Amino acid sequence: MKSKSWIGVVFGMAAIFGAFGLGVWVGRTSCSGLPRAEIVTGPAKSYPVRWTEYAGISEGLTAKQGYAAYRALPVYFDMEMKRGEEGIKKPKTLGEIIDFYRAGYVGHCQSHNNSLNHILAMSDYYRATMAAKPAQNTFLEKFAFEDKPLTILPPEVYVDIGLGDTSRYDEAMAAKRAGKPLASLLPKSAVKILDPHSFLFAPYPGHEDRFGIEILGWGDYNHDGIEDIACLLSDLIYSGTIRSTRLIFFTRRTRGGMLERLDTPAAVAPFPVRWTEHAGIAPGQTPAEAHEAWQKRSCGIEMDNGKTATTVGQLAKMRSQGHEPRYTHGHHGSSWLLSRLCWLNWLADAQPTTVSHVRNVKCGADFLTLLPPSVVNLGVTCDEEVEKYNAADKRGETLAEFWAGVRLEVLTPHSCKIVLDKVDQVEQYLDVYLLGWADCNDDGVEDVLFAVELHGMGWGNFAARTRAVLALTRSNPNGRLALVELR
Repeated sequence: MKSKSWIGVVFGMAAIFGAFGLGVWVGRTSCSGLPRAEIVTGPAKSYPVRWTEYAGISEGLTAKQGYAAYRALPVYFDMEMKRGEEGIKKPKTLGEIIDFYRAGYVGHCQSHNNSLNHILAMSDYYRATMAAKPAQNTFLEKFAFEDKPLTILPPEVYVDIGLGDTSRYDEAMAAKRAGKPLASLLPKSAVKILDPHSFLFAPYPGHEDRFGIEILGWGDYNHDGIEDIACLLSDLIYSGTIRSTRLIFFTRRTRGGMLERLDTPAAVAPFPVRWTEHAGIAPGQTPAEAHEAWQKRSCGIEMDNGKTATTVGQLAKMRSQGHEPRYTHGHHGSSWLLSRLCWLNWLADAQPTTVSHVRNVKCGADFLTLLPPSVVNLGVTCDEEVEKYNAADKRGETLAEFWAGVRLEVLTPHSCKIVLDKVDQVEQYLDVYLLGWADCNDDGVEDVLFAVELHGMGWGNFAARTRAVLALTRSNPNGRLALVELR
């Protein structure tokens, strides 16, 4: 039985077992010329759950049996996983890697996290497939990647390949509203079709990164009666290394129409994106709608280029181009306006989450024991002070341990006041608002979002000097929160 993968086509077996390691090879254990159908029970005219050769499910096995075989595969490289300050774990099978991750362990180095990323994406596919149902209707029955695949992919994929560029979200949403495909955002992209179920593309000619998309299978993954497809999007570098892998679900509601991006099914990610009353999202409004409305909010901030940002959207664009507000009060106002734009962007772009250790986080009596010292960095301009806070973070200290005399005033379960000290007889304190829960860095682990306002420092008790939005997470249900490193 031979193995098939577009990665193998492009880079050869040496790359698969060499630079790629297990992160590329696993899950590609069997091949067939046509998609195989799982034996399922459904109405006579239903469309069965089925998969392609890229799913790696051997002939005659069900999805459940295929997942069991996948979990039993041995680890063919020295995988190390770590949780906080605990000792390093060395899993022996893919199943142990998956289980360690669910318990809060991550790869000990970046290359291990890249492999982990791929293994988890395949694990999520198996879980989604086991929970999928036969579809009652389909516009994807004979779907295949043909001449110009970017013309049928939705513009949201532009965000998936953004490599951390959050400005891509606005461009993608504008293209979506206009009914334009991914191709409209990548007019010079070079595409190479490998087979009906996979292709490669580079965003721009000569771009060092390129991406591969494989169809893993078909099924009704979100149980709405319409057939969907599961695809694997991998970010590659020409040297033959996978930087990241993402499992994406699409559907199509008209014959021959553009694909539609779906939320991750609940079977894979049981923790949905949610928000509190402080997020600025009106009842019945989605985060994307709130984000679009906030962009249009008027502001009138004069910039150092001699122009005035009349809306928040213009302000964000000028700031992204390196321009700053001309006056001090403009800096304070822009931090308030742009921080809200930031968290609405995170909430709008986030997907339901696979793992969560922050569901029970709230502003309560123990809140100071949950926060790292670096949460107060937003009001510090001295490098020496910033380094002091960061060093305390690394030692695992909490804000309560680091800042003697700090005092907490709980206002609601989603808001509180943290009194730090007095400067020139003016009380210095933080107003903290819990905004919501979402996966802000696409690592599959839920984060909790806070808006933090610094008051005092000579600006009076009722004027916020600086506002920032923070994403925090933790690796176990009872640990201290840590700032999220955003991608």
